[in-house]
Amino acid sequence: MSKEENLECSFCGRKKAETNLLIAGIDAHICDKCIEQATGILDEEVTDNKASGLSKDLMLKKPLEIKEFLDQYIIGQLETKKSMSVAVYNHYKRLLQEKSDEDDVEITIPNKHIVGEVLHNSKHDSLLELTVGIDYSENPLEVVAMLEDALGKLDIVSKARKPLIGIDAFADSSINIAVRLWTPTENLYSAKYEAYKEIYLTLDNANIKIPFPQRDIHLIKDLA
Repeated sequence: MSKEENLECSFCGRKKAETNLLIAGIDAHICDKCIEQATGILDEEVTDNKASGLSKDLMLKKPLEIKEFLDQYIIGQLETKKSMSVAVYNHYKRLLQEKSDEDDVEITIPNKHIVGEVLHNSKHDSLLELTVGIDYSENPLEVVAMLEDALGKLDIVSKARKPLIGIDAFADSSINIAVRLWTPTENLYSAKYEAYKEIYLTLDNANIKIPFPQRDIHLIKDLA
């Protein structure tokens, strides 16, 4: 009998051959049946809490509370219960978070690939965030309009979302303009370089100054 056939669920003791899926952790394993049962229990808890109008902070149990719950039904298996508690907490924390249009990224992870394989983002587009500083003598609103026009024409920009460009900060030596645009994930870095190139050419053609970072130092001479 191979070592793999001897693997069993650390919670219910089922052998690998008796399960549809056996997920390996650092020091333990858990089968699909136990995951299903634990998910059902937590789903009921979340549903009951939502019905009672409790806040998210009260609905989501901390890892320590989840472990204490598991302690009531499982003897020993300390490391397994710790790992399970943290995993369950992170999973439901993500599910309870508010969705954002700007950060709505979907990730698909087949169960059989969770352990030991490289995971790939299934979403076609990724968010690209860029920043450029202009001199305080320039008009930032005009610069924002220029960049909106120039970057909006690039093929690298997603057709589903327009670039978001605006004043990001008033820094020591420059007014910082932030650029947020969505671009195909597979060409993320080439898109970044092309976007920065277009930003430079747009500012250069309009004679917009990009200041060199500088700091003024004042020396106080001792007159005594």
